[in-house]
Amino acid sequence: MITTGTKSDTRRAVVAAAALAVVASMLAACGADVLHRASISDGRKVEYSRYGRGRPAIVFLSGLGNTMDTWKSVYWNVRGMSTVVIYNRLGYGRSTKSREPRTAERIVAELREFLPAAGYEPPYLLVAHSAGGLYALYYAKAHPEEIAGMVLVDASHWEQAEFLKNQDPKKDFLTSVLSAVGSVAMLFVDTGMAKEEFAALEESSRQVVEAGPFPDVPLVVISGTKHGSTGPISEERWQAWQQELVALSPQGKLVLATKSGHFVQNKEPGLIVQAIKDVYAEAAASGPSKSKEEK
Repeated sequence: MITTGTKSDTRRAVVAAAALAVVASMLAACGADVLHRASISDGRKVEYSRYGRGRPAIVFLSGLGNTMDTWKSVYWNVRGMSTVVIYNRLGYGRSTKSREPRTAERIVAELREFLPAAGYEPPYLLVAHSAGGLYALYYAKAHPEEIAGMVLVDASHWEQAEFLKNQDPKKDFLTSVLSAVGSVAMLFVDTGMAKEEFAALEESSRQVVEAGPFPDVPLVVISGTKHGSTGPISEERWQAWQQELVALSPQGKLVLATKSGHFVQNKEPGLIVQAIKDVYAEAAASGPSKSKEEK
């Protein structure tokens, strides 16, 4: 026998449907994540999320072992400025795993292939954290015409790999480096991919050094100041490296994140948001082609 619901059941169903519609519209309005996958050579796929329109596109590069989720607290707050892209390098998330060494040269080649495939042409404003900063440096030095500006967030230095290599060879420095970032940040770490990129860090650093000069573009270096003593690199040495990053560009500026360790995007995302706004404004003012709206 088929039974029909009561009027109260019908009302509840209508209210539930209306509530779902409201939630869906709210998510759409706030730009809830819509994940995409762009195809690059050899049938490989790159997972990414994007929001907005405008140029230069703001592209986020995550640190060693991190997925694009590490940028969420910043991403939400710059979506209205221009085209904003966060992505997972090959091997992370739902991006295809790569069989090639994870060097800066290879990672940047894949990024340069992915962005136009997804519909975004240079120049780009790069925002890079940790080892992602090393890859951003290589990109800017090897292809300076494609970079409008850069924000480095507690970024790696090209001397870091050699420094670690010269420490106690019996010590697992990858584990100590990762443990230094804290338990909450470790939730975003893919240790498998971290090992692959860490193994190529020395070669990536050599590539950065040999790539050529850094372009004269707006650059903000944000440095954490509370790294603690759990890692092999002293605070004094880290701050000296950050000063050298600032000196790469005549337009370089240093911002100290006084409440943060390595993951400034977790503790003080507002500093990164403001730096992006500043660099974007300077990049847009430097030439009309860099601020022209996408078609």
